[in-house]
Amino acid sequence: KQGVEAILILCTGAFPAFRFSGLLLYPQPILHKTVEGILPQGRLGILSPAPQQIPHSRKKWQREGIELVMEAASPYGKGEELVRAAQRLKEQDPDLIVMDCIGYNAAMKEEVKAITQKPVVLSNALVARVIRELL
Repeated sequence: KQGVEAILILCTGAFPAFRFSGLLLYPQPILHKTVEGILPQGRLGILSPAPQQIPHSRKKWQREGIELVMEAASPYGKGEELVRAAQRLKEQDPDLIVMDCIGYNAAMKEEVKAITQKPVVLSNALVARVIRELL
């Protein structure tokens, strides 16, 4: 532990529990509980980093009272991919959009928000705010 007060897992996926005597933060439960509080029912848009991750994301995000609409765009790819995914999400009219990858950035969030005209949760920004509150 030498000088380490907190550990943050830099992925929104599910991870096993680790043993650590300090503060250990997993983004997934922080993100999920916050989104559940914001949108207890309605249409939830999920932006995943890869099409192959959509089936897993669907299982991860599905809950009673929620209709999922899902698209994929790599946070490390070309901007056109994100634009197309945002346009497809807009057509599905979600109440809220979650960018479900730590790799998405604030500029990407603003682009998705501008295209969809919907509120957007950027996972890394949300988790950073929680960390700032705790430390």
